[in-house]
Amino acid sequence: MIDTNIEVSIKSIPNFNEIIHNSMERIGFMLEGKIKENLSGPILNVQTGRLRSSIFHHTERRGDDVETHVGSNVVYLATHEFGAIITPKNANALVIPQPDGTIRLVKQVEIPARKPMETSWGQIKDRAIKEIQDALVEGWNNAN
Repeated sequence: MIDTNIEVSIKSIPNFNEIIHNSMERIGFMLEGKIKENLSGPILNVQTGRLRSSIFHHTERRGDDVETHVGSNVVYLATHEFGAIITPKNANALVIPQPDGTIRLVKQVEIPARKPMETSWGQIKDRAIKEIQDALVEGWNNAN
């Protein structure tokens, strides 16, 4: 919990809400970029680019709070983030084409969690914290 005296001092920085909003917006851009970078090879191999191009961020204020959301409207991002077990819906087996042109019948396929979002956050978290700290210090110095 933040000491009340510190919280009052921080919130007395002129344009405090704007400083935090702008800082969170920059963090949103950082995280969005890192996820797209990781979806370009280090975590997943690009086939169509649909998932990578669907990643977005949005920053908004709700009262005194500022939130940045990063996500995608492509449903299979969840499969890559959390993993999944795929089973047939209308057949006894899944048909898996093989590189040599044959097919393989299987009861299920397990897709491992690759965690592109969690991994990306881990890679930028320290920079994100520093971004907020630097923005507050700059705001404080400009006020005094």
